[in-house]
Amino acid sequence: MSPGPAPGADPYRWQGDGPAGYSGQVEIIDAHVHFDDPRFDGRRRGLWEEARNVGVRAMVVPGVATPDWPRTRTVCALFPSCHPCYGIHPWHVRQHAERELALLEEWVARERPVAVGECGLDRLRPAFERQVELFRAQIALARAHALPLVIHAVRALDEVIAELRRGGHHEGMVHAFAGSREQARRLLDLGFALSFGGAVTRERNTRVRGVAAWAPDDAILVETDAPDLPPEGRRGELNRPAWITGVLATLALLRDGTVEALAHRTAGNARRLFRLDARDHSSRGSSL
Repeated sequence: MSPGPAPGADPYRWQGDGPAGYSGQVEIIDAHVHFDDPRFDGRRRGLWEEARNVGVRAMVVPGVATPDWPRTRTVCALFPSCHPCYGIHPWHVRQHAERELALLEEWVARERPVAVGECGLDRLRPAFERQVELFRAQIALARAHALPLVIHAVRALDEVIAELRRGGHHEGMVHAFAGSREQARRLLDLGFALSFGGAVTRERNTRVRGVAAWAPDDAILVETDAPDLPPEGRRGELNRPAWITGVLATLALLRDGTVEALAHRTAGNARRLFRLDARDHSSRGSSL
């Protein structure tokens, strides 16, 4: 892997496979990575090993649509410490949603995922009212199975917060958080974690960087959202799990801490939220 931005470039410094001064000896958990994405086909093993080499010890892999769930399950069965979620993403609202919701119920009951999702609301996509219906159903499903939610929210955080209050389920994370401090407070009051990814590494994103600097230690997670949303200095490239070190280094800079301490804290938060310590990879779900 080639070096990243030159030393001194904001917001993080790279040295070989990680930020300067980072030992790679602590646990990192990527709380949101699409490791099942077909764009990783043929290179997944190498990317997994690369991530392990910089300290990534677990990945949470959200399924986004019914045709993709078998692939999500297969990838997570092949790679130790990959943990699947199943959900219907707001980009995948379909005509026969009732049938898909019934199938989702079956998958959640049978496969024992670590969360329901990726689900949520996106104002940049059509059929918003239908998105709301599907989101409500998935909130209810997560509540029924005592599982956290993995939430996608684009220009719809207020609506997401309203639906979470309405649904009465107060456990989960908002991935790639991009809202205001006030919205963050409301989510924290509901018991949700905030996950930060590549967007926080961009200096112009002052609002999200401000929230990332302010958020309580016990309510933050780190993610790549790979293969999308690469960190600053890698824009235009296919994102990869190992580049989570850039996110950690940025957060450490913003929060006046160390990469190691932040990795330890966010990994602990992820383990607690997704109950990873209680899970055995070999017993999760059925095989294809």
